[in-house]
Amino acid sequence: MKKTGLKKIKEKHTKPGRPKAQIDWNYVGEMLAAGATAVSIAEAIGCVEDTLRKRCPTDNNCSFSEFSRQKRARGEIMLRVKQFEVAINGSIPMLIWLGKQRLGQAEKAQATSEWLARLLEQFGVHVAQAVAAMKFDSDIENRLLTDIEARWRSVEG
Repeated sequence: MKKTGLKKIKEKHTKPGRPKAQIDWNYVGEMLAAGATAVSIAEAIGCVEDTLRKRCPTDNNCSFSEFSRQKRARGEIMLRVKQFEVAINGSIPMLIWLGKQRLGQAEKAQATSEWLARLLEQFGVHVAQAVAAMKFDSDIENRLLTDIEARWRSVEG
């Protein structure tokens, strides 16, 4: 005698319907830390976003929003630490970027012009060539070169 679906379920002690999705919450946490969205994570693990949101309170004792916030914050801290390490290990661009972001430093044409004028007084025309070799915004470079030329004339005359 062939068993019906309901009898099979009762004998195996399983629930009817689709099997419960297997969610690797460590992987989900890593993806959130890396900045992935709930939709992209759900797609990567083979479920829908709603499944993540419904299962998180059961599996992690917090809402998916809270779980996501915690993991993203951890990712941001790890990124900041790595940026700091790279800067401290001598990356000039990272030092400049962190100086601008965290210390409010900026490239100011006026301050740079004054600094270049002092160099100009000591080293002459070679400073203008050095400015031309630097990677400044063209507007800043033009202002610097104009200022250098004016200061050089005042030093000469």
